[in-house]
Amino acid sequence: MTDNQLHRVGNILRNYSKLNIRQVISSRKTWLLCLITIGVLLLSDAMLGQNRMYAGTVGGWDLLLYMTANPYYHLFLYLPFFLLYCNEICKTDMRHYIAIRLESRLIWLFSKIVVLIVVGTWYVLVYLLIWLIGSFALRGYDATWMLNYEFGYPLYIKPIEAFVSVAVRHFLSVWLISMIYLTTIGYSNKNHTTKAFVVCFSLLFFNKIINGHFIMQWLPVLYFSSDYVNLIQKNQNAGEFIMQYNGGLLAFIIGLITLLSLTSRKIKFAE
Repeated sequence: MTDNQLHRVGNILRNYSKLNIRQVISSRKTWLLCLITIGVLLLSDAMLGQNRMYAGTVGGWDLLLYMTANPYYHLFLYLPFFLLYCNEICKTDMRHYIAIRLESRLIWLFSKIVVLIVVGTWYVLVYLLIWLIGSFALRGYDATWMLNYEFGYPLYIKPIEAFVSVAVRHFLSVWLISMIYLTTIGYSNKNHTTKAFVVCFSLLFFNKIINGHFIMQWLPVLYFSSDYVNLIQKNQNAGEFIMQYNGGLLAFIIGLITLLSLTSRKIKFAE
């Protein structure tokens, strides 16, 4: 490609991606996401507050980690809800027309990858920031866990390390589920959406039903549940822990993107 062609392709890709991102973020689902997140925050606070074992001893970090490391919220609320965004981004009814307008399947595909990653990052930031601000507003800030409430973690695990580890897992899991969704619809001849939802939900249930230690041993690239903080070892560096248990997920995401890029000609456009 000449410099002019590259510049033209870049402009098309940038403008198309911006349009997609703007349309998705400004949709009604975003307001629903905020309402759901605030509801989960208030419900979790009430549940911990009413528990006699924890009453009066729950701090901001305890409430925050109660939500972020909860596999039910993660696997069966936020990841499924994000699939609605994936469906909107990867709509199939106009794919053939759009691919022609963008002049290349590869450009269309790359634009979808960019939009999914950007929207996924924004999506996680929205609910994590609401939880972060809400937790400290409701329960106050302290540098450590509350004295009588260890949240089931050894005391050598620092709250900030636990939160960063869980946050990384939330970002990677959203990026991964979006790439799996895109890969499924890209190689399906018909019933794209149905097949994509079935594959994604199967992985979500797989992460909860199958023992986490078994998955991490045999299929680590498919384990993206958020309840893994208690695996941090004493005196283990947080960065080392994050790479140890998330490196496989990141490699899998990169692998899916590479596969899609190299086989873009095989992507299906027919319903």
